[in-house]
Amino acid sequence: MSAPAGRDLVKEQADALGLQWEDHTIDGPRGPIELTVIRPAGTVTDAPLYYGIHGGGMILGDRFAGFGGYDEFAWVQEHNMVIVTPEYRLAPDHPAPAGVEDCYAGLLWAASQAREWGVNPERIIVGGGSGGGGLAAGVALMARDKGEISLFAQCLIYPMLDDRNTTVSSRQFTEGYGHIWPRESNEYAWNAILGGGTPNARTSTTTLPLRAPPI
Repeated sequence: MSAPAGRDLVKEQADALGLQWEDHTIDGPRGPIELTVIRPAGTVTDAPLYYGIHGGGMILGDRFAGFGGYDEFAWVQEHNMVIVTPEYRLAPDHPAPAGVEDCYAGLLWAASQAREWGVNPERIIVGGGSGGGGLAAGVALMARDKGEISLFAQCLIYPMLDDRNTTVSSRQFTEGYGHIWPRESNEYAWNAILGGGTPNARTSTTTLPLRAPPI
């Protein structure tokens, strides 16, 4: 995977605040995974860790897309928080469960480094916005089911969770109204992630375990 275009700008902001910056590449289930770690200046103890997964409908973006939109740098400074943000494989080239498996592998690695960074392993939070929120929820379910790591919390920011696209709001947000992510984009993304057809026709055993039951 090539270096994300937004890296230099985000690193400049981190450097200006005196934050520590580390880029890492780890082995994932489908190949190398790149992650960036941003830490407070100096030594910290009992720190929380925020594992932040980027948005983009699981089809767009990189680990620096929109970085800083949720005041992550302020979190690092005010709460002595360590932030880890992973790259993950995008649909449709890499449909589910590639993205969530990459993110989960990155989370396990981050947890393994917790003590070294001064992180309390019992204060690990996963989160993200949009597609990143959906992947964060999937990662939390995997953590629960596999029992390999215990999470402190989820921070799901307008998460992308429901592939059925049948809610009132999904029908209100359509093309032609200037919305950033209209219904058509949502349909395209879910088809790229899970395959075409209706939600009820998606019977892949690799994706259904991470889908919520119908309401």
